[in-house]
Amino acid sequence: MEGKIFALEGIDGSGKTTQIQKLASRLTSVKIPVFVSKAIKDEVEGNKQLLFSLMVAFGFQKNSLATMFLFQALHSQQCEEAKEALKEGRIVLADRWNASFWVYHQNFGPLKQKLGILKVLDYIAFQGLIPNVTFLLDLPVEIALERKRLQERKLVDIFEQEEIDIYRKARKVYLEMANSNPNWVVIDATKSIPELHQEIWKTISKEVNSLQS
Repeated sequence: MEGKIFALEGIDGSGKTTQIQKLASRLTSVKIPVFVSKAIKDEVEGNKQLLFSLMVAFGFQKNSLATMFLFQALHSQQCEEAKEALKEGRIVLADRWNASFWVYHQNFGPLKQKLGILKVLDYIAFQGLIPNVTFLLDLPVEIALERKRLQERKLVDIFEQEEIDIYRKARKVYLEMANSNPNWVVIDATKSIPELHQEIWKTISKEVNSLQS
């Protein structure tokens, strides 16, 4: 029997990684096999720094097509790993899926509003694999940026206006996607970590019970 995939989406600072860790721990504790899916794996020390060093070494620009293809390659690998885990009957917990691709590239960068090209690139990387449920962890941009500042131990309290505008646009598009997709669940990410976990768990536990029955 194949497993199911649950994706957590949201702007940086919304708490996706923390919630996935808690969900993985809880599912494992009740003997349900889990696979945590992420394009850039945190458990491998130095992964992120290696990626950014590669981009600098080859002169990749932030909003370039080259950078987009690099990240789509990582997402393609993410999708392949998730497919294997699903075949093994595992619950896949995805820290972002293809929604983040659309949120950014449909509104920013060289492929902005080029829907035909974006659809092809999306299918190449994710092969039409759609999560059973996507949880959107939604919170105000100001709170997200403050969390990011604390996480990265920034010495300044002021973010560039461009970054703030990108966050606001991304949040708006995420909410629009959630409102138009019946398999999306919007979660108030200003709640405490335990409250968030319980709210997400209510939905996942129902899906997991249907898988086991």
